[in-house]
Amino acid sequence: MNDTKEERKGWLKGRGKLFNFRPVLAISSGFGLGIFLCYAFSLHALWIGLLLAVGGGGAICLFLRKKEKSALPALLFAAFLLLMFCLGALSFSARLSSYNADNAAEGTYTVSATVKDIAGKNSLYLTDAMLTDGDSVRALGGNIRVYVNSLPDEIGIGTKVSFECELKPYDSSAYGRFNVTPILENTKYMASVSGDKIMVRGEKKFDLFYAARERLRNVLFGTMREEEAAVCYAMLTGDGSAVENGLLQNFRYGGVAHIFAVSGLHIGVIYAILSFLLKRIRMPKLLRCALIFAPLLFYVGVCRFSPSSVRALVMCTVLMFSNAAGLKYDALNSVSLAALAVLIINPVYLFGVGFLLSIAAAGGIIVLGGTFTRAFQKIRCPRKLASSAGICLAAQISTFPLLLDCFGYVSALSLVTNLLFIPVISAIYAFLFAFSLLACVIPAAAGALLYIPELLVSVAVFPLSALDMKILLISGFSFGGYIALWYFVLAVMSDKINLRAAPKAAVCLLLSAVLICGVAAGNGAFETGNAVFLSGDYNASFVYIRSDGDYLVCFGKPSAASAQSFSLRYRLKGADGLIVLGSEKEINAAVPVMQAEIPAKTLYAAERGDYQQSFHSLEVKNPQGEFYLGTARMRFIDENTLFAEVGGARYLFAGKNAAAVSGEYDVAVSAKEDGLDGVRAKEKICFESASDKISVRHTGDLQIRAKDGIIFVKRRGV
Repeated sequence: MNDTKEERKGWLKGRGKLFNFRPVLAISSGFGLGIFLCYAFSLHALWIGLLLAVGGGGAICLFLRKKEKSALPALLFAAFLLLMFCLGALSFSARLSSYNADNAAEGTYTVSATVKDIAGKNSLYLTDAMLTDGDSVRALGGNIRVYVNSLPDEIGIGTKVSFECELKPYDSSAYGRFNVTPILENTKYMASVSGDKIMVRGEKKFDLFYAARERLRNVLFGTMREEEAAVCYAMLTGDGSAVENGLLQNFRYGGVAHIFAVSGLHIGVIYAILSFLLKRIRMPKLLRCALIFAPLLFYVGVCRFSPSSVRALVMCTVLMFSNAAGLKYDALNSVSLAALAVLIINPVYLFGVGFLLSIAAAGGIIVLGGTFTRAFQKIRCPRKLASSAGICLAAQISTFPLLLDCFGYVSALSLVTNLLFIPVISAIYAFLFAFSLLACVIPAAAGALLYIPELLVSVAVFPLSALDMKILLISGFSFGGYIALWYFVLAVMSDKINLRAAPKAAVCLLLSAVLICGVAAGNGAFETGNAVFLSGDYNASFVYIRSDGDYLVCFGKPSAASAQSFSLRYRLKGADGLIVLGSEKEINAAVPVMQAEIPAKTLYAAERGDYQQSFHSLEVKNPQGEFYLGTARMRFIDENTLFAEVGGARYLFAGKNAAAVSGEYDVAVSAKEDGLDGVRAKEKICFESASDKISVRHTGDLQIRAKDGIIFVKRRGV
């Protein structure tokens, strides 16, 4: 009997354990799971944690009882995991409650505040704000981000400013995503104002980090050509506001825009430079770590303590001091310890794209890098090339679903561009950092010092500026909850799970089939016929009607980035028809942006206007009464309101307040929260925040279908 069991085990797995248990990985995962479940279920997550602990503890007791081993150590560790789970959930709940506390209502106020920071050429961060609304005055908690079209010269860190503006709060969750950056920066409101409307009082205060940033900007832009200076400044500080938009977009499409977010690559290069310099000096290891940490901290301050730079600094510091203390090195445990340190500092980092990508890339390299490297060596790749390709492929595969879900696309060229470009740009960054530092200290020699870095950056950037990197993008779907299954498949594929080849292949094939079918179903691949999709962001709102063709309804003036993101999410290279709900002025403002990203064949407008002169390549129709878009029956009620019958369901779309309408609708959609007052509909949906309606700002993209008189509304990709 025992021989039979051993034979079965021998067929299933190789010698040794099925996997090596790593306590630090388990603790970090428990803390992170507590944060995630608190986000999903609020403090009800504590009950879920308790149930998991009880179930897990029972399974451990049964397993160890068969092995005739004591269950006490395992149960104590399970209790500690439950404690970490609860701490994660409670810390996240406290952080979120603090951010949401004492918020002012959206509206027009007179704002008096102090300039805390200046980002780029047209963005201010204000603190200690006082709001005046008529005779009411109140202090405002949190920071305000203000976009200024022309920043007055007298504004600086510490100056007092006052102006009148429309204040809009940041939501902790927006358009189906957790709003990470504002929470990390404690920025609760945004506003836009003209520079000539700002009253400035008081003198500028000296801020070391801002002064260093301005010194660097002046040296670079005073010495280099503008394009190279903008790229270098973005690489050094993470501020890409001066980079030409087309070039920046090409970096994104090429999958290498992360060089403009100060993170692991940048901190790692500076750490390597400082380590190399200090290794030649005999001193205690911990003192060497402290001497490395100080300039790294200053550099992160120059980068405005951006979330990505703070995360990279914490991870680098944890790894540096743990190695100096002589702790036994295990790659997965080390990365887990660094991740735990970051989450303890601020649990909101768990939802940050940069944090997730860095953890996924590091974990992927550790878990899959060796497997892919050996595979490349088997096809007789040179050892160094096999190692580089294996590491790059592991990082790309590990970050693929995150990139797709967060940005809506992944470059099919990213493996090649990262394999070729990142080693080169890392070396250039090391030169650029060293010589820019010297140029700031010796400005008279800046021209000579920065000549070679400028030349190297110009040569490195040329292919990305000359080629159209948009031609090979993977887009049009998302993983949703199946992202967890993707990472489980990768773990089974790796050599960290000790299974023999045949059962490993069978498990991977089975799970991959489930993954493919689940993702396809979640993105509507098996659904045919007419459908309506709703999508939006802070700039604009879109309705995509699929009805024997592709037709778009747009609310407001979209930004180029909004239209571009929308086209990539739905793989729209063009549209058969476009409707912009609004006045002639609003249509003239919106259509050029839409035509640049999603060119339409025909523009449908409620009233005649001077459209033909503005859009020479676009046919303009002014239908009177009913008209058809594919099989969808349409009718303008007025310039802001549209009736549609799609797939047997009656829709009402209102750009602003809906016109006085009679009858009952299946679905009514409005850009504004109060835009459907008085409208009778089975389902009311608005793009803004709302407590009594379905809100696209809260749910994210929605998909609407009608079948047998029943309306189905669900989140896209779920």
